[in-house]
Formats: sequence, structure tokens, C-alpha cells
Amino acid sequence: MSFYLESDLDSIFNAVIDGVTITDLEGNILQVNNALLKMYGFDKKEEMIGRSALEFIKKEEQNRATKNIRKTLDDGYLRSVEYTSIKKDGTEFPIELSVGLLKDSIGKPTGFIGITKDISRRVAAERKLNASFKKIRESEAQLNAIFQSSQIIIVFFDKNRRIQSFNAPAAEIARKILGKELVIGASWLDYIPEAFYAQSKNRFNHILKGNSSILDWQIRDMEGNEHWFALTYNPVKTQNGEIMGFSLMVLDISERKKYEKEQKRSREQLHQITQHLQSIREEERTHLAHEIHDELGQRLSLLKIDLDLLSKKIGDSDKTLLKEMHSFSQQVENIIRDVKYIARGLDSRVVNQLNLVQTMRWQAKEIEKRTNLHIKLKIDIDEQKVNKNIAVSIFRIFQEALTNIIRHAGATKVDVVLKTKHEKIIFIIKDNGQGIPSAKIVDPRSMGIAGIKERVFALAGEIKIISRWGRYTAFVIKIPLPSEKGEKL
Repeated sequence: MSFYLESDLDSIFNAVIDGVTITDLEGNILQVNNALLKMYGFDKKEEMIGRSALEFIKKEEQNRATKNIRKTLDDGYLRSVEYTSIKKDGTEFPIELSVGLLKDSIGKPTGFIGITKDISRRVAAERKLNASFKKIRESEAQLNAIFQSSQIIIVFFDKNRRIQSFNAPAAEIARKILGKELVIGASWLDYIPEAFYAQSKNRFNHILKGNSSILDWQIRDMEGNEHWFALTYNPVKTQNGEIMGFSLMVLDISERKKYEKEQKRSREQLHQITQHLQSIREEERTHLAHEIHDELGQRLSLLKIDLDLLSKKIGDSDKTLLKEMHSFSQQVENIIRDVKYIARGLDSRVVNQLNLVQTMRWQAKEIEKRTNLHIKLKIDIDEQKVNKNIAVSIFRIFQEALTNIIRHAGATKVDVVLKTKHEKIIFIIKDNGQGIPSAKIVDPRSMGIAGIKERVFALAGEIKIISRWGRYTAFVIKIPLPSEKGEKL
């Protein structure tokens, strides 16, 4: 019966997956199980039995192990102590050792039983985890350094819109602009003017749904000075994608806004000056047209009358002279016709008399009479939306573009499109000529092109000149329509 009991105990002893060691009170090994043999790389129990258990503890840790033996004698147990242990081949590996005190039937201590666990995997995982934590801490430190040293104002809020963290510039700007200190846990309501509550609440709800938001914000500081800030809101999410709050990044753009305001003022002044110059030019053109028509036209008309009277006096007495007189009279008549054409083209009042479309058609027909140029007009524009200033400028651009084409392009055909689209006038003039060298397009000395550009810019418009050498040139012009309060044609 005793044999079978010992055999069963031995089977149980060896079936334990952890290493089991039984020693005497001096720490000498009396028995080990198979799991311990395998753990230390031994083949036979005899290789370990009789040796001191301290031999398998790293030398630097043996004093601590000795103290723990005494502690076990006093307390009766020792739980989960870690050591660096040594295998048969000298390899070191980490173990976790729990020890219990063995006693005889009368309670007298007789030895120790130890349970050994190989914790190599756990220690490796812990080291890896610690290394990861170290990197995270280093990254957090770096991010915090960047966060605090950044010139951009940064504030983090939780889902309840309470401040979680902020950097030094944020604290400084809150004191300077709002006259308040930023406090962790404080509500956003403490820092936003009451007039913005509803608007800000809607914006925050939009952000907490996963959307970003960008806006420019104008505010006055405690002394009444104006400041502009660019605000950027972004949701902050967990690794699982759950929104845990949002970030607010603020950039002071006061100087940029000031510069933009000055630029706008300068552009408006330049626009006004350009418009004034155009107005003066139109007045000069009208005056010149009047002088040409009234003075030169009248004198030429009188000259023709005199020539006709003289021709009648000559009669048939001198047919050669009479023929020359008729020729002179015809030339004067042609000159009178040209003078009227020039005067009419110079006088902007013709646009008012005929309206823009009729004036452009008249100009196109007159040019077709005098040149080999065929002009195709495609006009679809509501002239009620076009004021006098724009109408005159469009007509002048049309004239200058056609003059350039006649003088330089060598074209035979011109296509003109004038229409309104999306509250803009679209004006396209395209010829089939030889094209314009790119250097000429940007050359300020190219008076024809420069004049067209000047008129377009005076109307706050934009112009694009597209040219393909040997094929065509196209002027693509866009001019904003005036407001409803603007002057009508």
C-alpha cells in the first residue's frame, strides 16, 4: 500500500508543469520533478540532487536568497520572489520562486519546498513594454516641449467642452485679450463673449460629430485694440475612432489682416485713379471728336463745295482740268467720310445713342468695309445690367483689339463673344492671325495690349491672353457685373 502511495505521489509530483524542488533546511536539494530538470537542461535528477539550491542562483543574488531562506523559516512561506537563475550550460534566465516551509508530524521544520516558474517570456514582454513606455514618455516629452514652445496657440477640450490642457502662448493671449487666466477644467463659456454662445455651441456640436472647422475671428482687447485670429478646430479621437474631445489651434493674423486692409485700400485708390483717368480720356476723345467733326469736317465740306462750284465754272472748256477737279472733289469726300468715321469712333456718346450692341455692330461693319477682315459677333447680353462706364470700356477694348489685329496679326477672321454668366461679363476676341510672342504679351511697352489690360483692371476684371504662334490669338476677359444700385446704361 505504501509503495502505491509513493508511486502516485511521484506521478503527481512529476505532472506539475512548474518546477518543484525539495531541500533540507540548509538548502541542499533532496528531490526535483521532471519540469525542473527540463527547465535547467538536466537529463537526470541525480545531476541536481545533493547540490545546494544556491548554486543555481546568480552569484550577485545569493546573499538576498540566503536572507529569504531565514525569512521563510520565520514566516513559514515566501511568495513570488524573482531571481536570475543559471542553467546547466551556464545560460542565465529569470525565474519566479515561491517557497513553503516543510514540517514533521510534531511541527518541527524539516526542509523547504519551492515552486519555480520560468518567466523569460514575461520578462521579455515586460522589457519590450517598458521600452515602448519609455519611447512613449520620450515622445510625450518631445511633444510637450513642442506644444509649450510653439508660437501657435493650442488648447485641448474634452467632450463636455472643458479645458484639458493648453500651452504658454494660449495662457498669455487669454490674459492679454480676454483679461482672464486659463484654468484646467474650466468651461469654454468662461472665455467666449455671450453674443457668440449660440454660434459657438453649433460649431462645437459640428466638431464633435467628427468635422473640422476653420474661421477668422475678430475681437478687441481690454484696451479696445482690434485683433484677428485664425481658428482651427479638429476632433480628437481614441485609437478606436471614438471622439474624446477637440483641439483648438489659434494663429494671430492681425498683421496679415492689416496688410490685406492696406492692400485693399491701395487697390481701391488705384481703381479710382484709373477710372478717373479713363473718364478724362473719354472726355478728351469726345472733345477731340467734336473738334474734328465740327472744325475739320466743316472746312473740308466747304472745300468740297468750292471745288464743285469751280468745276461748274470750268464746264466743258477744259475737260482735263475738269476731270482733275472731280478727282479732287471725290478725294475730299472720302476724307470727309473718314473724318466722320474717326470722330464717331472717338466719341463715347455714340454708345449711349445706339447702345453697346448696336455700336459694336456698326464698328464691325465699318472695319469690314475698309479691310479684308471678316468679323463674326455672337452677343447675348442683358444691357440693362451694364452701366455706362462698363459699356464704354467694352467698346474701347473692342476697338483697340481690332486695331491691333489689323496692324499686327495678319488675320482674315475675328470671332467675338459677349455674354453674361454667373454675374460676370464674358468677353472673348479671337483671331486667326500669326499670334503674339509671349514677350510682347507681358511687355508694358506694347501699348495696345497694355491699354486693354488697363481698362480691364479698372473694372476690377481679369484678362487672359492665349496665343499660339502661327495659329491664333484670343483675349479672354471677365468683368464683374455692377450691383443693382449701380448706374444703368
